[in-house]
Amino acid sequence: MYFLQTISAPGTNFRTRAGRLITTMTLATGIFAMPLSASAFEAEAFFQALQETAKERGDTLTFGEIQTEGDDSVTLQAVELLNGDSGNRMTIERMQLTGVEEAGAEAISFATMLASTIALDLTGKQGGESRITVNSASAEDFRFIEQAEGETVFPFAMGTGRLDTVRIETSGKDGKNASASFTIPFVEASGVEPYGDMGFMLSSLSTGTGTGSYKSDDGGSGSFELGEMRLEGLERKKGTGLFIDAFSVGPASVEGTSAEGQAVVMTAEGFSASSLYYPDFTSDGSIEFPEAPGKGQLGRINVKLDGTEVFLLGGAEFLSTYDEAKQLNEGSFALNGLSINVKDLPVKPGGGAGKQQLLALGYETLTLGARLDGAWDIDDGVLDISRYRISMDDGGAISLSTRILGYTEAFARKLAQLSQMMGETGDTETQQALSMQMLAEASALMVDQLSLRVSDDSLTRKIMVMQAAKSGQTAEDMAAALPFMAGAMLAQFDVPEFAATVSSALGTFLANPGNLVLMADPQEPISVAEVMGIAAGVKAGNVTPAQVIARLNITMNANCSEEGGAQEPVQC
Repeated sequence: MYFLQTISAPGTNFRTRAGRLITTMTLATGIFAMPLSASAFEAEAFFQALQETAKERGDTLTFGEIQTEGDDSVTLQAVELLNGDSGNRMTIERMQLTGVEEAGAEAISFATMLASTIALDLTGKQGGESRITVNSASAEDFRFIEQAEGETVFPFAMGTGRLDTVRIETSGKDGKNASASFTIPFVEASGVEPYGDMGFMLSSLSTGTGTGSYKSDDGGSGSFELGEMRLEGLERKKGTGLFIDAFSVGPASVEGTSAEGQAVVMTAEGFSASSLYYPDFTSDGSIEFPEAPGKGQLGRINVKLDGTEVFLLGGAEFLSTYDEAKQLNEGSFALNGLSINVKDLPVKPGGGAGKQQLLALGYETLTLGARLDGAWDIDDGVLDISRYRISMDDGGAISLSTRILGYTEAFARKLAQLSQMMGETGDTETQQALSMQMLAEASALMVDQLSLRVSDDSLTRKIMVMQAAKSGQTAEDMAAALPFMAGAMLAQFDVPEFAATVSSALGTFLANPGNLVLMADPQEPISVAEVMGIAAGVKAGNVTPAQVIARLNITMNANCSEEGGAQEPVQC
């Protein structure tokens, strides 16, 4: 759901352990995609040429005995590839290729591949280490893709492939003791086909149920299980995005012990989604949203401590639709029934003030919900967050809405490319310069409208009763006094009309709690740069509160009708 992604980060840097693994494996496939000396496959000459190529790249390739059968079958023993740049290492105990043929001037293909005892050793930038081992691997109809001079394409195509008993082990970074291991019984893939500039298609991918164990830095430890994963119809187009027809992960669970010695049990029902799309703004291209609506659903998640339920998420769901004629991408996200057992929630020594406040207000359990609705008008560059709402049962809700202008596709691409450059450079000064450039780009955005709504569902009355009891008053006395106190506090800022509006709105709300709405609705859209300038001016004393209120056209109203909550609602 793209409009949600625009709020967080339009460009993502994937320089992780997975990225280093892909780099190492790409190096391996690239080495095999070298020129053949003749039509018939001359194994020893071919692999000796690979050694020279690896050496030229600063890498090292070694292997033991080479056995050939005919002119299209070869078996290698003790293959080892060392990446001279990262130090990552890949070893293969035994690999057999059959049906080996030339596949262009600078690539080969083979009908079948069988390999045993494969290991990848990866080192992180901060000292963490990972080891990935595969008991056996097989592939059919496999071909390496010819790489033209200066060209970067996805390195291989494959009919089917399978990995058996995949084990991932990681150790902590920065000298810490955290560690984890994870074993998947199998991984199967089919229909890998490259096209274009680093584009590719994957028909299907599936895994068995995985199991593992972990140890955290704080002393916690335990075991976990991750259900079967299924993926269908993955397609990647550079400059356009990543498409997935269907994706699902089965139920998961964690059982362990916390640092404080409590038994921890977590269960999750799983996740399923269809017609997913993640746009690629890091390079030039054109976005192409799927025709079918994107949908996703997360099942219940439950957490227990020493057998007592302390956390329950009823589920979550999202929906994304695209209207090609209007160039409009709309989406929604809902978090359903997040229940927190306040009474039995553990707190650290010396803490717990917030817990005691909630218990004093009568909340032994909190039930929360969240919803986000928005749309992105691509042609006009309007990002409209119509509702971002967090609610609490028997308490109230807070809602935010805004319209941002200038969020065009070109703007999104510029921001994503700058973000990618920041992730790729290790130079601090360059990162700071790119950060300032990103800030300059973002400052050109315009805010058209912003509103904050606080809706009551008994929380106001509970707080008033509690605070009044502390001062020896009644809740009614406090409700009557607060509007005058607010007016008196605002009087010092020389904003008489706004002070009167706030005092009146508070009086209406406290007499019959429904909702309070604070709105900024400037006569003309205001740029982010101007907002930052106003904030700096207020801090320096060069801009008065009256000027801020006038420029942003800030108003406050009570018991507005849009969301109800009042016996006599009014239009705001």
